Amino acid sequence: MQKDSIKVIVLGCGNRATAYCKAAEELGDAYEIVAAVDFKDEALEFMQKRFNVPKDMCFKDYKEVLKLGKIADCVINTTMDQYHVETAIAFLGLGYDMLLEKPVANNKRDLLKVAEKARENGCKLVVCHVLRYTPFYKKAKELIEEGAVGEVVHIDACEYPGVLLTDFSFIRGQWRNKDECGSTFLLAKSCHDIDLICWLNNTAKPLYVSSFGGRRFIVPEKAPEGAADNCFECKHSETCIYSVGYNSVNIKRIWDILPEGGVEEELRNLRNDLKRSKCAYKTDANIVDNQAVMIEFENGSMATFKLLSSGMPEVRNLFVKGTQGEIEGCLQHSKIVLRKYIVKTGEHEVTEYDLTDANVFKAHHGGDEGLIADFNAYIRNEKTSSSAPVIDDTIAGYLCVYAADKAMEDREIVKINMA
Repeated sequence: MQKDSIKVIVLGCGNRATAYCKAAEELGDAYEIVAAVDFKDEALEFMQKRFNVPKDMCFKDYKEVLKLGKIADCVINTTMDQYHVETAIAFLGLGYDMLLEKPVANNKRDLLKVAEKARENGCKLVVCHVLRYTPFYKKAKELIEEGAVGEVVHIDACEYPGVLLTDFSFIRGQWRNKDECGSTFLLAKSCHDIDLICWLNNTAKPLYVSSFGGRRFIVPEKAPEGAADNCFECKHSETCIYSVGYNSVNIKRIWDILPEGGVEEELRNLRNDLKRSKCAYKTDANIVDNQAVMIEFENGSMATFKLLSSGMPEVRNLFVKGTQGEIEGCLQHSKIVLRKYIVKTGEHEVTEYDLTDANVFKAHHGGDEGLIADFNAYIRNEKTSSSAPVIDDTIAGYLCVYAADKAMEDREIVKINMA
């Protein structure tokens, strides 16, 4: 039986919004997008052409949509980080269910305010922690829940964003400066990973957090000798790993978002954008370039996490030590190994799970489709999976992120207060 299309308002019509709308199409459950909001004309024009949003329902100010009352089933909120709280509270206040891009907020007070607004208005609020839906992390969760490793003792994880992504988003991009975007490096990039740690170990609440890190390597004094202020005028532009011409073209080619004029137009745009083409070591970026986090849970289990910029290549690793076994794997390799001790021989039984399928070659290793399938089921009051990142199930992870950044800044151990 054909289901009625879910009517959606899209706030912030960038890459994430369009990815979610395309994911719904691939699932055979395309949205009816009744309104779109973005401050960029080209973004709204794209929504009109690609998703048939009526021109008179495209707005630059979300408050214009609020004046229309309840015109859709839900909102896909993929605005920039600093606008999440304001826009979420406004639409939740009208009773809209919502898919909200991470991070929810950059502080505990606003996080709990958003969660409370959803509760008091009876709204379904799902946060876009898409990695919970990848075959890799779903398998890790399944093994832990079925008791394959016994009780969790320690989780060790890392994320090394690749050179291309580090340069494009965190050195020269929208998330380079925490004062402008409202998010630290850990919050913007790795709230996914801290969420995964708390989700995998959700039989216990986090209790204490410590952290060390800083911006120590992508700074002016570490620039190659004789580096120019502008990348295109620099003698190192053919060899520097942060060469803006190569990096911007390469990542946009991978993401299939090069301008209509192709490479030549992209390079021309970069040369005309003095801020974007500034030497990577001399930008106004002020987020950390490396950070380590340690979490102690109330049952004595622990977790460690490392965030290092400019991975070669991009990597997410996971190791889970349990009382009866171990799990180890790499997201990018789509493989998990389960090791168990054999008492009688002193050897180890090793089971390897190859999780490669068509989804792992998609954005977020297939996580986008899994998230949208679950969100659509949730909106229709159908059964959802154990991966579902409903707002109350994500709070512990965010509190750990806030605590880690405070611990790093103040050089102290921070106690988590869940209330």
